[in-house]
Amino acid sequence: PLMELLPSLCQLVASVHTLWASPPPLPGEWEGLLEPSAAQRAMLLGGSVPPLPPLAMLEEGGASAEAAAREHIAHWLELTREQSYKLLCVTSLRFGAQLALPHATHLVSSAVVTGLRAMQPRHVAVVLRSLVQPLLCGWPAASSRSAEWMALASALLPPVCDVAAAHMQSMRRTPSGGSASQKGGSEVEREVVLEGLLRQMCREAVSLVQKLFHEEAPHAPAPAAAHVRLHSELQAMMMENEPLVVAALSVLAAGVDSADLATCQKAVHCCVGALPRLGRQARWHAALMHIFRATLALLASEGNTDASRSETELLPDAFTLLREVYHCLLQQGCTAPRDVLLAEVGVEASDVAAFEEVLQHEGMCKKARQRAIRRLLEPLWRKGGRRRAAASMAT
Repeated sequence: PLMELLPSLCQLVASVHTLWASPPPLPGEWEGLLEPSAAQRAMLLGGSVPPLPPLAMLEEGGASAEAAAREHIAHWLELTREQSYKLLCVTSLRFGAQLALPHATHLVSSAVVTGLRAMQPRHVAVVLRSLVQPLLCGWPAASSRSAEWMALASALLPPVCDVAAAHMQSMRRTPSGGSASQKGGSEVEREVVLEGLLRQMCREAVSLVQKLFHEEAPHAPAPAAAHVRLHSELQAMMMENEPLVVAALSVLAAGVDSADLATCQKAVHCCVGALPRLGRQARWHAALMHIFRATLALLASEGNTDASRSETELLPDAFTLLREVYHCLLQQGCTAPRDVLLAEVGVEASDVAAFEEVLQHEGMCKKARQRAIRRLLEPLWRKGGRRRAAASMAT
């Protein structure tokens, strides 16, 4: 049965990860074998996706046959990885492999994280989309298997989120400006492809956290397979586990600070929805302060006349997030946000005190609180204030 193949399947996945993380030296003409495929490049560059060369070309010999062989081998490697991930997920979820074998959770988690830190972002994106999301979010809610889910999540989520957040740091929002690129066409094309693949990884990371934090509406219909989210019982267990929540919040903070607008929007909305469920506990202070600084940097960089319409539409949500994080930390007795506004943004102490009074007023409507946070951050829009704040947040 498929369950008995789990050890061999985990070994295959670990071998595939080792190949992508530490590729062996290849002859010059074969160096591109493990690079982004022609189909991936075409999709990111806006071209048509080229079909695989016919197998008959392999019999012709010569340079064209070698080129065709390289494309087919690269396609086979990608296909092997995808099918290995699917088999591992099906074995673990549908056929109860976690219950059938001792140390199965350790086998699966070890296979997933093998070589993860050395992988390029495009490989991390595939791991997130095709392996981690189905394993964690597709897990059945049976109480007999909840302990195994927690063990698997504890072994997978912190290292996966750590790697994703580290890659996302290279997509951080930076002040505009800089010299124009003097690179040639092929170098620019390569940079565009790599940046596009990095953006995909950022979105996959935030998408994973969205599915983990998602709160189902009452009597909501079951989601489609492509939109599977973590079951509410497992989610309640996760929200009580500090390392898991902190790992997820680190991805959201990196997402809020991302220069990719889609990633930033997803992260901001997810943060706003997750804050009410964190509770008033001091253990979230460091993670929430990371989100607070990232949101302040977002406002400092986007609050200008050069922002696009989509970026401008994001600002109200960013104001809401900043206000809610400030209020959450204030209720927990944390004064770090106040110190940041006073020392780094240049807000007057009297203005901060007035704003906190508005937040503490239970009868104050949301619109009044929103106006209060906008007035509080007025220094960001004064002449030179936004630039100074952005530089401060960047450090």
